[in-house]
Amino acid sequence: YFEVSGADLRQGIALDVRDERFARQRTVLDGLTNEAILTLRLGPPQLLEGQVLAADTGRPLPYARLSMVPVEPRDELLCLHHHVDARADAQGRFRVQPLPGGAFRIYACAPEEEPYLTLVQRIDWPAGTRRQELTLRLPPGISLRGQVVEADTGRPVAGAFVQYMTHSMGEVPPAENQPQLAGESRAWSGADGRFWLPAGAGRGQLVVHVPRGDYLVRPPDPLASPTAEHYASVYAHDLLPLDLPPNCREHEVRATVQPVGRLHGRVLDAAGQPVSAGMLITAGVFSPKRWTGARRFALREGAFALPSTDPAQTYPVVVLDMAHEHGAFAAVPARPTNGPALLRLQECGRAEGRLLDQDHRPLPGSPIELDAVLPFPSPGRPNDRAEVSWYTALGQRHSLRTDEAGRFTLPALVPGVPYRLYAGTGDSRRLAREFTVTAGQMLQLD
Repeated sequence: YFEVSGADLRQGIALDVRDERFARQRTVLDGLTNEAILTLRLGPPQLLEGQVLAADTGRPLPYARLSMVPVEPRDELLCLHHHVDARADAQGRFRVQPLPGGAFRIYACAPEEEPYLTLVQRIDWPAGTRRQELTLRLPPGISLRGQVVEADTGRPVAGAFVQYMTHSMGEVPPAENQPQLAGESRAWSGADGRFWLPAGAGRGQLVVHVPRGDYLVRPPDPLASPTAEHYASVYAHDLLPLDLPPNCREHEVRATVQPVGRLHGRVLDAAGQPVSAGMLITAGVFSPKRWTGARRFALREGAFALPSTDPAQTYPVVVLDMAHEHGAFAAVPARPTNGPALLRLQECGRAEGRLLDQDHRPLPGSPIELDAVLPFPSPGRPNDRAEVSWYTALGQRHSLRTDEAGRFTLPALVPGVPYRLYAGTGDSRRLAREFTVTAGQMLQLD
């Protein structure tokens, strides 16, 4: 018998039953009353025993870490861990009582400061089997040591999560129940920013993520490895490609994380007074997102301050006062040398033209689209740019079309902004013209 007290059972509870005479059981109980009486039926035990050894010397690896996970999904445990963790003793011997299942994967990791690689192996568990034995021999690896520091100051960063992923792990055993290299290892940086983990020889990637702190998320280097696409969605503050030689025993690395910057400046109208209200459009890297498309911000009291920017990047900034059709465009560095940027509004320009077909006949009622091109070059990426639908960015939801004579008018064009005019939509969309306007200009696009 057991009793659960001091909890509101109506909110649901999770139970974990451990007794080596029976199968280990985890269960989630919902919709109970506070006077509920439960009966839990336990199955026959499943126990895995064995030893973790060093493959090169045969010596036991004391206090090795193990984790056992059922291969079959456990839908009833969606909010609970499916794995069961264990530690080997001083002789590398272990006993693991997994959750009930017919097949498992067991992961074996070397103890701290032992440069041996993590193995994973599938274990099939025939019905009625109560106990199995397994010896795991961990292959030697490379001691990968390093430090995580801030890029600007060199200060150590504590509490960084460091993960090494090996690209080349040799031939995969044909049988699934044979031991295989897991291909990754993990560690946390200490108070001095230093970390240690075992790594496999060959090409790999060191991934650094700092859960606490305001650091820039870096995109993967497309030239780092042929498998760089595997890291396209990796949320990381640093990514280091490595190629460790097989005869290497130790390797030292230095990972740098970049504190974010702040893009700020002032906006004045034609009379030199702060602009009371307006909008700002920009593009580029804003941590923690990787998306570099256009963003829109409100402008108030003649000033802007955009956080989480890349200090090494120059951002395109378009400011528009729609009420008076005045605007400004400038490339603003996130780390200015002469104080905050100063933008002065000018009268917007306009453009008009006529859309003709290949036989020079007007195209009445033809859809057209106007995009603003916002370049944001950064070190190593000189051609990065974003195209933004101009009038959508200004909050206009209706589409542009030519009139009965095939003519069109494009208002509220900010001086200096590169524009691209497209004719048609979807598969029929084609570039019709690229242009810029000057202050107050009426540009003819015929």
